[in-house]
Amino acid sequence: MKTSNSFTQSKSYSSSSGRGRWTKEEHNLFLEALKLYGKNWEMIEKFVKTRDASHTRSHAQKFFTKLVKFLAGDEGIEYIPDAEVYLEILQRKILKPRRKRTDHPKVKIFELTKDFSMI
Repeated sequence: MKTSNSFTQSKSYSSSSGRGRWTKEEHNLFLEALKLYGKNWEMIEKFVKTRDASHTRSHAQKFFTKLVKFLAGDEGIEYIPDAEVYLEILQRKILKPRRKRTDHPKVKIFELTKDFSMI
């Protein structure tokens, strides 16, 4: 008689739960959103709908690793259509709004002396 061990059994998740392997549909939505929104993970999350921003960042990291291997000529990697488009997206920096640091000492000195000559 065979007993099952719950620790060794793999869990099966539905695609709507946002856990487990990405379905082909989710991956295709991810690729489409990547072209539309670049590295804006929150917008990709809204576009895919079944994964959160953390999942999309993780999926992108794995996809970009596979993309670089593909472009380097690794024959073990499945063909990636529009690889050059995704490479350009990979090379873009993530633009985040910068906060003005008002706690920096030079900022305070400038604010104190702006009516006078610069120190």
